[in-house]
Amino acid sequence: PWGVHAPPTTPECPGCLTGQAMHPSFVYEIIFQLAAFAALMWARRRLTQPGELFTLYVAAYAGFRFLVEFTRANETVWLDLTRPQWFLVPGMLLLAVRLGYGWRRGYYQPLFQRKVMT
Repeated sequence: PWGVHAPPTTPECPGCLTGQAMHPSFVYEIIFQLAAFAALMWARRRLTQPGELFTLYVAAYAGFRFLVEFTRANETVWLDLTRPQWFLVPGMLLLAVRLGYGWRRGYYQPLFQRKVMT
């Protein structure tokens, strides 16, 4: 229902189709960054292990970027995935291993504990 149009003379967008509306992926990026900031501010006091907040952010951003690439007009290279998506696949696998390591060690338990009011 919405979209942005790039004029045909825009040199930064050589792959853009003239007159074709494109997803405003920059707006999706802004919304994600604001939501990630709010979530990480909430989690900041609960996580005690150094670096875990950064790990969560990188994992969330990698997942977001992988998905938002489907809305962009980038060239697909293989299996309908773009180059950035192919770069993210091994990165997300490594992040999944890292998050699993932290999960087994209990690094993220404070995020799921409820405080009981007495």
